[in-house]
Amino acid sequence: MSDMVVRDYVEMEKCAQKIDEYSADMRRVCAGLKNAVSLSAPLMKDEDARRVLTGIETLATELIRDLPRAEYAAEALRRSAKPLREAVETIRQLRR
Repeated sequence: MSDMVVRDYVEMEKCAQKIDEYSADMRRVCAGLKNAVSLSAPLMKDEDARRVLTGIETLATELIRDLPRAEYAAEALRRSAKPLREAVETIRQLRR
């Protein structure tokens, strides 16, 4: 992951929102994928097909398992944006 400095609280909050949307979409897609695999597994007759389904299910499980790290990053962005937003608002009020 690269280091970056963001000084725009609006962009930080937008990024956090995008991460939240991504996480929700990934959870939904992976849950659907796991459900489809479990429904189709009994229909698979050959070992190679069952092995592929197991691999797909494992991948979906791993993707879901790693989502809390992305969600933590979104929350950290929000926490970081809050004092920046407050400082900008205070400066704007002082300029009036």
